[in-house]
Order: sequence, then C-alpha cells, then structure tokens
Amino acid sequence: MNIYYLFPFNISQRDCERFGVHELIRRGFNVHLLIMPRLFYSRSVAHTDYLPEGAASVMKAQTMQDVRAFIAAAPADSVAMSYLGATPTDRKVLGILKQYRLPYITAGLMAIPIPQFTRREKAMRLLRSLTWKKAMQAVQRLPFFPKPEIDRPLLILGAGSFTQKWFGPSANIAYIHALDYDLYLQCKADPQPETETAVFLDQYFPHHPEAMTHGSKMGATPEVYYPGMRRIFDAVEQQTGLRVVIAAHPRSEYEKHPGVFGDRKIIKGNSAELISRCKLVILHNSTSVSFGALFGKPMLFTTTDQLEHGYAGIKYFHKLLATFGARALNPDVHSPDSFREFIVTPNERYREFVEQYIKVPGTPEKPFWEAVADMLTTHPAIREAMARR
Repeated sequence: MNIYYLFPFNISQRDCERFGVHELIRRGFNVHLLIMPRLFYSRSVAHTDYLPEGAASVMKAQTMQDVRAFIAAAPADSVAMSYLGATPTDRKVLGILKQYRLPYITAGLMAIPIPQFTRREKAMRLLRSLTWKKAMQAVQRLPFFPKPEIDRPLLILGAGSFTQKWFGPSANIAYIHALDYDLYLQCKADPQPETETAVFLDQYFPHHPEAMTHGSKMGATPEVYYPGMRRIFDAVEQQTGLRVVIAAHPRSEYEKHPGVFGDRKIIKGNSAELISRCKLVILHNSTSVSFGALFGKPMLFTTTDQLEHGYAGIKYFHKLLATFGARALNPDVHSPDSFREFIVTPNERYREFVEQYIKVPGTPEKPFWEAVADMLTTHPAIREAMARR
C-alpha cells in the first residue's frame, strides 16, 4: 500500500516521528513525501532539511506542475496523508488530488480549545502577519474568484470529541487520540517516583522563531518577561520547598540566552516525564497542558501585562483558562506570593478536557501511528476508495 504525505513545510526528524513517517515505513508501507514550502511561504522557514531513510520517493516541489506530476504517478492502492490547510494554495493541491481521484486522510488533533474570533479580529490577525502571498490568497478567497473543486477528506483522524464539533456532523471521524497521548502511555508503562519539583512549560515567548518566520506576535520582551517569571518561581520555591525546572520549548535555544531563568535547570524534549514526576505545573497556554490533565497535576496558569496586550494567541489562552475554570497569576498585577490562590487542582474539568481534546473513552490504548497503520489496512472506507480508483 502506498501512502503519500502532503507537507506544506520542510520536515525535521521530529516531524517524521510525530507524523508517523518512520512508523509507516517500519510497518512496510511505501511512503512517498511531497514537500512544498516553496509554494506556501514567502519567508524562509526554520525547519531542518531532513529526509527519512526508507522513503519510496521524495519530491521537494518548486511548482504546481511538480505537484501534479507527483500525484499523477500514484498507484491505484494509494491514499494521501494531508497536512494541508484551507488557503487557496491548499485548495489547488487538493484540487489535483480530486482530478487524479487520490483519496486523502487528514488529522483533526486540536490539542487545546479553539476560541471564537469576530470578523474584525480575523482581519487584524491577517494584517499583523501579512505577506504578499497572504494578500494574494485573500483576493483569491473573494466570491468572484474561481476555485478548484475539492473532495472532502475520506477520514479525519480524531482525538477528543471536539473533533466532530469542529468538522461538523457529516465528517467521517476515525477516533484515535492526541499525539501527546503516546508519551503518556510511555510514562505509564515505566512509572517513576514523584520528585520535589514544579515544572514550567516554556513557550520561548520573547525569542520564538515563528515571530520571524510567520509574523506571529509573541508579545513579550526579554527585559520584562523573564524577571516577572523568575519572581513567580522564587515565590513557589520559597513557600513550597519545590525546585522549579524549566521544560524548554522544542525550538528554544537557551544556550544563546544563558541565565534568563536564573540557575534553574533547563531540560528540552522531556516534558511528559517531567510532568509525570512533578508536584505542580506552571504554564501559560502550552499544548503540553494535556500532560497536566492526564497525570492529574495541580496547575498554576500565569500571564503578564505584555502578553495580555500583545500576544497574538491571548484569546486561546483565555479560552483555556475558561475550560479549566482558572484564573491567571499576573506578576505585574498580583503579588507572586499569592500564587496559591490561582492553583487549580484535579476535578471534573480535567476529565472533560481529556475527553474533548485528547481521547474519547474506548479507543485503543496503543501508540497513535500503530493504530493508524492498523486502520489503513482494515478500514472499509479506505478499501472502498481504493477500489473506486
């Protein structure tokens, strides 16, 4: 069976692990990679230029003609795994899939609650990150502009019950679980003793590369952000005896910014285990909040004045707070010594969060891509779609 991955971005080794490329190759599928950053971005994207061993074919498309040639060569027993979105460029690629009758699967793995945006807010978000390609895409969305016909996804890989709400009642959802649930399963299989630590889920706010590559507004300056967070950490350590450990963002480069968290230990790539062993989670709106909910840890949400007024994702943060019934400690407004008033502890909202955004009850307790590999060869919708080709 042939699997055609559709990536609008360059891929890293971590991407290939998280998106199942390595696992499907290991399971004997013929994996083809269509990598299309040149068609989607007008700025350079800071991803590693990585190609996995064992891939049946790889195309780094420079034009839509490259995309067409790659898709046209797909054998009859093929299905696409799409990481495309909803821009006009995405629709062009999906239109080519329809032309060559290549069915596709997409992922609907929303890890955190999605807020509602007004039309004005949507327009302002677009303007803040406007590039010439985005301007052209806005024109192409106008009603009079011709749009290619596209098919609906054959299947949507779902996490929690929110997937159906987001994609609509007619969407065909194959429930598995959120990708982070794999790491939760690994920790459960090899439980470690709890430590006297509090874990901060870093988002690399002042220096996040998306501020440069995608025009995203991080809303924090190092001179203000780090001292404010250190005051919170100091208060937690002094009053609880816990040691604050920094779970660094995967794309952080703190070797370039020594001392910003004081002398606290900074650990990258191990958030799940750190949270499984800690006694308190400190965070903003990191998607790793899922581990706090899964492991049932007390959580302390934090913000700053700069984030409240300048962070492009602040509505996502406020939606997350509402989901947990939490308030955020702001060191610019509240005394860090009052942090206990802001801690939320495991309750019914934790269970609801897990079921809505991470995993519905009754789905397999196995790694995500193992479950997908099993489904690819057994799901009736996939067999029927390939038979129609």
